[in-house]
Amino acid sequence: MMGTITYFNAARGFGFITVAPEGKRIFFHVSNFQGEPVLQGLVEFELGAPISIGKQLQAVKVRYLSTFDEVFGAVIGGGK
Repeated sequence: MMGTITYFNAARGFGFITVAPEGKRIFFHVSNFQGEPVLQGLVEFELGAPISIGKQLQAVKVRYLSTFDEVFGAVIGGGK
């Protein structure tokens, strides 16, 4: 799946990824990043077992794809 990181709490090490178009929010923990965590922008992930608090869906194997500026800056700036 793909989504955008829309919230991250650095002090606690968790955040939420929003999946378009339905707007579903998926919990993630920084430890579930593959490679160096980039805590904004577009990511790819798999769904893992729900976390125990509120049975919230959890993203695992989170992989950074690009930031909003990298994606839309290239479109707006003509690929520069």
